[in-house]
Amino acid sequence: MTASLSPLRLWIAAFLFLSATRAVAQHPDDVNWDEGFGISGQNVGTEGELYSLALGHDVLYVGGAFTAVGGMQIWRVAQWDGVAWKPLGEPGLQGVDGPVFSIVVKGDSVIVGGQFTTAGGVPANNIAVWKRSTNRWFPMQEGVSGGANAYV
Repeated sequence: MTASLSPLRLWIAAFLFLSATRAVAQHPDDVNWDEGFGISGQNVGTEGELYSLALGHDVLYVGGAFTAVGGMQIWRVAQWDGVAWKPLGEPGLQGVDGPVFSIVVKGDSVIVGGQFTTAGGVPANNIAVWKRSTNRWFPMQEGVSGGANAYV
């Protein structure tokens, strides 16, 4: 059985995230929610699209086609701990080389699916696992062909 994030669960996750971080734009021109995140004058938005959200380990994980978030170079998958954006992976071996369309958190693992060939510098066929305890990426068996667009 494949786990998926229903529209209702996605809405609830987004609502909880916004409530927990007080991420409410305080001015109509505050398109990046800088004021809501308490870091006025800094861009906390993404450079590129967001396609997926998942909650786990007391953080929000986001995936998409972005190459930067919060002014930091972060490749297509990131985590928000309520204070700062952080990449997944060791320095120089972070993120994935293509868009992330789905994320699920299970135990110590964050599983991402999308259209990519490497995760953290390791060959991965459209699906990969990031282990929180080691801060390293691993391929998920042989992967999937054609992309893991809607499931992980």
